[in-house]
Amino acid sequence: MSRLSPFLRRAALPLLLTAAVVAAWAQDTLRPAIATPALAAQQLLAAGQFRQALAKVAEAEAVADRTPFENFVLDQLRGGAAAGAGDNEVAVRSFEAALRSGRLSAADSLPIIEGLVGTSVRLKDHSRTIEWGRRYVKEGGSKPQIRRALANALAQSGDTAGAVTELQALIAADEQAGRKPGEDLLRLLGASQLKLADNAGHLQTLERLLRHHPKPAYWRDRISALQSQPSFDSVLLVDSYRLLRAAGALEEGAEFVSIGELALLAGLPGEAQAVVDAGFAAGKLGAGADAAKHQNLRERAARAAAADARQLPAVPAPPASADGRSLVSLGLAYATSGRADAGITLLEQGIAKGGLPPRDLALARLRLAWLLATSATAERTAQAKPLFADLQTANGGLSGLGDLARLWLLHLDPPVGPR
Repeated sequence: MSRLSPFLRRAALPLLLTAAVVAAWAQDTLRPAIATPALAAQQLLAAGQFRQALAKVAEAEAVADRTPFENFVLDQLRGGAAAGAGDNEVAVRSFEAALRSGRLSAADSLPIIEGLVGTSVRLKDHSRTIEWGRRYVKEGGSKPQIRRALANALAQSGDTAGAVTELQALIAADEQAGRKPGEDLLRLLGASQLKLADNAGHLQTLERLLRHHPKPAYWRDRISALQSQPSFDSVLLVDSYRLLRAAGALEEGAEFVSIGELALLAGLPGEAQAVVDAGFAAGKLGAGADAAKHQNLRERAARAAAADARQLPAVPAPPASADGRSLVSLGLAYATSGRADAGITLLEQGIAKGGLPPRDLALARLRLAWLLATSATAERTAQAKPLFADLQTANGGLSGLGDLARLWLLHLDPPVGPR
C-alpha cells in the first residue's frame, strides 16, 4: 500500500459523496444482497470511515454472478473508499474500471480523469498519463495542466510528434487568451521539433521564446541560426551582431572582435572603438592567449577613431552636390563617432535624396532604423519600428534582412511583465 496522490483524492471524493450512485440505482436493477452493503458503504464513505466502507464493498463483492451494472456501482464505491484510505493501487484500478464501463457522463468522468492523470504523473506512469490525458481531451476537458501532463508524458514516452501537437495546442490557447505561455512548454516544444528535424518550427518557437521570455541565450541561438543560413548575405553580418549587442547577448570575446573588425572594414572606427572598449570593460577581451591581439585591435580602433574625429567638422556641412550615397556614409560616420543626432539627420537626407540602388537603399534604411532604435529617446525608438516593419518585405534583395528586421521588432516590443 502506498500513499494516495492528493490529485486522485480531491477529484474522486466529491463525486462519490453525492447522490449520483443512488440516482443511478433507480434506473437499473440492484439485487438486495448487493444493495444493502452498498448503501452501507456509501453512508460510511460520507462519514469518512473509509476502511469500514471497503469492508462493506467486499461483502457485496462476495455475491456471485454480479451484473455489469452491479460491478459499476461497486467500482465507484471501492474507488472512493480506497482513495480515502490511501490505497493507491486499488483506487486507481477501481476508477479505471468505472470509467471504462461507459456509464459515467462526461461531467462525472472529468473530475476522476483529472485525478487519474495527476496520480499517473506522480507515479511517472507515462502510459496511464497518456491514456487518461487523451480521454480527458476527448471528453472536452480544458484544464491546461492536464494537457501539459499529457504533452510531457508523450515526450517522455518517445511520441515526439504527439507531444508537438499537444504543446502547440496549449501554447496557441495561451496566446489567444492573452496569457504568456510557460517557458518550460516552449523549451519542450523546441526540443521536440529539433528531434523531428523541424528546423522551421524550431525557429518559430525560438522567436516565441524571445517574445515571451527574452534571454541572452535565446537571442544567441536565433542570431546564430540566422547567420548560419546558406543564403545569408554576408554584408548583414555586422548588423546581426549589432542586434545581438543591443539585446545584451554578446558573451564571447570573439564576437566583440568580429564587430570591431567589421566596423573598421566598413570605415566606422568610432563604432569599432566603442565595441572593443565595451569588450574590455566586460572582461571578454584583454586576457588569455589572444590578449595581445585584443590590445592591437583596441589601439588600431582608437587611432582610426581619433583620425576620423579630426576629419569630421563639428557641424556637418556637406556640399549641395553630395549624392545620397555620400550623405549616408557621412551620416554613419557621425552617428558612430558619438554624434548620433547629426548622423541620423544626414542618413535621412541621403535616403530622401534618392538615387540609391535597392540594395544600398535597404542597407541605409536598416542602419537608420538601428541608430533610431538604439538612441536614448523613446520617440526615436518608436520611429524605428515602421522602418523595421517595412524592411521585412522591402529588403532590396538582401537575403536575411527580412528576418533580421522582424527580430529587431521582437527586441523593441518585449513582454510587459507576467500575464
